[in-house]
Amino acid sequence: MYKNLKTIEGVDILVVGAGSAGCVAALAAASSNYRVLVVERYGFLGGSSTQMLDTFYGFFTPSETPQKIVGGWPDEVVNTLNDHGEIFLRPNTYGGTPGLDFLLTTFVEEINTRGLGTYFQAIFIDNPARIFSFDQSKL
Repeated sequence: MYKNLKTIEGVDILVVGAGSAGCVAALAAASSNYRVLVVERYGFLGGSSTQMLDTFYGFFTPSETPQKIVGGWPDEVVNTLNDHGEIFLRPNTYGGTPGLDFLLTTFVEEINTRGLGTYFQAIFIDNPARIFSFDQSKL
């Protein structure tokens, strides 16, 4: 079905999906000196949190009161946005209008600074890790 599949080698951790949760998982792994590759089916980082919604997913549970799911890198991202006045706390999550552009910029800068590999407009096929990229120049 797919032509020109590329087998991924030399990667310790493959993160499939570059939404908020995928980005912070990749950053956390890279901080521990793992070789990390991010595969994202769309052409941008941050998922719906940076494109259409003013809510950051993957940090809190949906409930009446905030219940943090994770700390570490999500806290770093939230603190950076807060320091720049680009975030507000809701009952069950963080919102960021107009901070969506700032969130995207934060993810891009952090991932580029740490040298993470990224494939955009690509999908994970199977194990061993192979991906199909719609942009064949990336392969």
